[in-house]
Amino acid sequence: MQHILDQNQPFSIQDIDSFICLLESHKLEQQKALTKIITRIQESLELENLIQVTVTEVRQLLQVDRVAVFRFEPDGIWNNGKFIAEDVDPQWNSLLEQQVQGQCFVEQYAINDQNRKIQAIADVDNSNLKECYLNLLNQFQIRANLVVPLLQCKSLWGLLCLHQCSGIRAWTDSEIEFVQQIAEHLEIAIQHNKMLMQAKWQAKQQKTQTRVIAHLRESLNLDEIFKATVTEVRQLLDVDRVAVFRFQPESDWNDGEFIAEDVDRQWNSVLAKSLKLTSFGQQEIIDFQRGKIQAVTDVNHTQSKDCHLENLQQLQIRANLIVPLLQGKLLWGLLCIHQCSGIRAWTEPEIEFVQQIAQQLEVALQQSDYIEQMKLQSAQLANAEKQKWVAERQQIIVTTINKICQSLDLKIIFQTATEEVRQLFKADRVAIYRFNSDWSGNFVAESMTEGWTPLVGTLPKIRDTHLQETQGGRYAHNETFAVDDIYQVGHAQCHLELLKQFEAKAYAIAPIFQGEKLWGLLAAYQNSSPRHWEEDEISLLRQIGWQLGVALQQAEYLQRVQEKASERQRALATTIEKIRRSLDIDTIFKTTTQEVRQLLQVERVAIYRFHSDWSGEFVADSIADDWTSLTQAQIQENRLIPESKNDQYPRNETFVPILQGEKLWGLLMAYQAFQPRYWQQEEVNLLAQVGVQLGIALQQAELLQQTQQQAQELALALKNLQQSQIQLIQGEKLAGLGQLIAGIAHEINTPLGTIKTAVGNMTRGINEALEQLPYFCQWLNSNEQCQFFALIEQAIKQPTLVTGRQKRTLKQSMVKRLELYQLKDPVWVADRLIDINIYGDEIEPFISLLKQDNSEFILQLAYNLARLPNNSRAIKTAVERVTKIVAALKNYARYDNSNQQYQVQIIEGLENALELFHNKLKQNIEVIRDYQPIPPIWCFPDELIQVWTNLIHNAIQAIKKQGILTISTFEEANGIKVRITDSGTGIAPEIQAKIFDPFFTTKPIGEGNGLGLYICKKIIDKHQGQIEIDTQPGQTIFTVWLPFQITE
Repeated sequence: MQHILDQNQPFSIQDIDSFICLLESHKLEQQKALTKIITRIQESLELENLIQVTVTEVRQLLQVDRVAVFRFEPDGIWNNGKFIAEDVDPQWNSLLEQQVQGQCFVEQYAINDQNRKIQAIADVDNSNLKECYLNLLNQFQIRANLVVPLLQCKSLWGLLCLHQCSGIRAWTDSEIEFVQQIAEHLEIAIQHNKMLMQAKWQAKQQKTQTRVIAHLRESLNLDEIFKATVTEVRQLLDVDRVAVFRFQPESDWNDGEFIAEDVDRQWNSVLAKSLKLTSFGQQEIIDFQRGKIQAVTDVNHTQSKDCHLENLQQLQIRANLIVPLLQGKLLWGLLCIHQCSGIRAWTEPEIEFVQQIAQQLEVALQQSDYIEQMKLQSAQLANAEKQKWVAERQQIIVTTINKICQSLDLKIIFQTATEEVRQLFKADRVAIYRFNSDWSGNFVAESMTEGWTPLVGTLPKIRDTHLQETQGGRYAHNETFAVDDIYQVGHAQCHLELLKQFEAKAYAIAPIFQGEKLWGLLAAYQNSSPRHWEEDEISLLRQIGWQLGVALQQAEYLQRVQEKASERQRALATTIEKIRRSLDIDTIFKTTTQEVRQLLQVERVAIYRFHSDWSGEFVADSIADDWTSLTQAQIQENRLIPESKNDQYPRNETFVPILQGEKLWGLLMAYQAFQPRYWQQEEVNLLAQVGVQLGIALQQAELLQQTQQQAQELALALKNLQQSQIQLIQGEKLAGLGQLIAGIAHEINTPLGTIKTAVGNMTRGINEALEQLPYFCQWLNSNEQCQFFALIEQAIKQPTLVTGRQKRTLKQSMVKRLELYQLKDPVWVADRLIDINIYGDEIEPFISLLKQDNSEFILQLAYNLARLPNNSRAIKTAVERVTKIVAALKNYARYDNSNQQYQVQIIEGLENALELFHNKLKQNIEVIRDYQPIPPIWCFPDELIQVWTNLIHNAIQAIKKQGILTISTFEEANGIKVRITDSGTGIAPEIQAKIFDPFFTTKPIGEGNGLGLYICKKIIDKHQGQIEIDTQPGQTIFTVWLPFQITE
């Protein structure tokens, strides 16, 4: 159609008819394409596939070079976006996934709520476009374009773009109308897709919320609830980090830390990260207390304080959503949603969902607060366990209580109590009944005579309407109740029916309180006949019920004690960790005294060091306010600790030794000077553990100092080597040294690297051992500790396995052997034992140790300690290697100008020369040493070493890639011969006669001066010897003969 319009000739009737037919045909094709796309919209829910089909159909129909769909990033400000679908002629560049940023692009398609702005440009070079936008079009190879905005609920979603790249193009009204219709139907599909995505997201949101609520019901542990919640929320919202932040109590909302998080692995964790929140401002805190939600699309475009923005940048946050967490009416913390990878516009459904999750977490906080209050109330009554018992009945109660107290297992306690009371009362049944939260209940323990139906486990949940309506009735007021005959007291029929299920004719009931809470009932039943209950029996039942309540509190108290012990161990581990972080002994002392003083809540903690004469001085202390430091003014005293007055008063100080190996290095002291203090054994034990760690730290610092000294000595040796190199700059010997130095430096760096690695392994092993030793002392008794040190001693003595085949063979037999002892994970245990060289019959003495529950920890600690000698040997071997290299280089560089002969072994000189070329030889040359026994000869050894060095160096250069270097020595004709053979290219016949001439060389300029073989011949002549050459392609042999002694 376009070629008809381009003709300059007048139109004929026939041309007009043809043009009309072409128009109708083209319009029909457009209609078919539009119908096809509409059908696809109705049939498909996959927006991506639908958009791709659309761009393909439109390009084929309109015959343009490129049709693409551009989508703006969903941040609400249309600053950037990318092409998400296209169909393009192969000769033009693809724009798929091409990112576009900046206002210059967006301004061309600004829209309002009433109409859309369609851009149709026939020639971009002759249009009134901004230069920046024109540059962008040229970058995309666009000469003409037609762009129609795509809306989603009157908001700009993207663009439908038609590009003519081959030349200009005038867009017809029909084409514009057709593309606009396509855009309108695409908008319908986009809206359908949005509704579908919202429906799916709402379904996922509901499931997530259901799982969070389930976690709240299943657990009362806030840490578990928080962890499960942040994981669920991050998975649903697909954000980079979800975290729970808690304000520090009594900090006036200025301090806090993150206590739970789920974060993408590419972003830093903020767990346990403390923050100063003064940057929030008083008004923001007030808003949070009122439940205000903070949703920020881009933190860099807010009016936040600089300090607050700095906090956000430290946490890598670009966009965040913060919902306050209230405990009652108090601001407890924040639920934080972080987008770190870029900005993000938070949708209303997302904000509403996070708010609902926060409400569920607030329920968990209320539950936790209630539980803490109940624990506090129970703790206030924990000391009311001692009472004086009188009379014979009281003695019986004591006997019963003693049997109850023999166990901390509630099941055993309940069974013992019911059995003792039933025998004491001679009743048919004694049972314990526990209330549920709705004041229904179940029997949890009983003792009965033969012939009666058990109540435990047979009756469903019991619903006594009176107890439910009154929430425990008279028992809630700590009253007892006794009935001699159930038919004579006016029980309601429903109550009688319930008692018939119990087979009871008479009963006596006493309440069981756990603290102030009515936990359950202790009931004695007479089933065979009515019975009169004596006052003493009712009183005894009341006291047993009270004792059962105490047992319940004891179980709860035991749990608290275990938690306190765990907390103290965590504090100790923290102190040890801080000790481990530094190898500076002054820093270690300062950190230790501060941490221990805070942990024990004393006025002073000090470290005292003994001198060789057992006098001493304070080297570190941590003191409370208004106390004088002992390190500032040393006081000479005969005694560190004053004598006690016959133990009439509690000691106000305690101290433990600090041992450096087996040597008493000093004392770790804690003082309480303001008031008397009884030191608990666990406090003394804790101080002792810290003292052990200080001793290990001293050993570690000493070992580090020795290692550093060795490293300094090696560095000094290398420096001396370099100075020797400068002094030997003259002559042919220095030229050869210059070629050797790179390889020698590498040879020295290799053992230095070994030393560095060994030091790192030793440091890491010692640090891990320091971290593990507190648990070692806690978990193993003295006998087990002896076994452990015997295991380490055996591991050090045992030779190290060499081949992998040996290890595999041993592992198979070890696994079978360990399986006979029924050890858990015998494969892992076998691997670790072989790693520390324990195998065969050596494992028998340590089987009891391996059966420990913490055997994995024991073996890991043994491995760390057993590897220390291996690393020490590696350092020693590396030092010996450097010493050998330096000695070889020293022999080569030394020149004795005294002209004095020495009797030496020629093989030693050859080995020195080979040592200098070790780095080059090991790469691709095999060295064969064919040394026959030869006697020492009289010679000038400093000059001969240059002969061997030059000949070996020439042989290495002759072997281009891979080859063999053979050195032979043997005795012949009143002297010795040295033959050096290489598998190189050989020497051409025309230059063989010149190789001993001065300044003759076949090497390029700058790589040799032609004096090497000339000097070699002069040195051999000086020794009254001979040097010969035999060469052919693939082999060159230099033979040197030297007499046993040089004649005058």
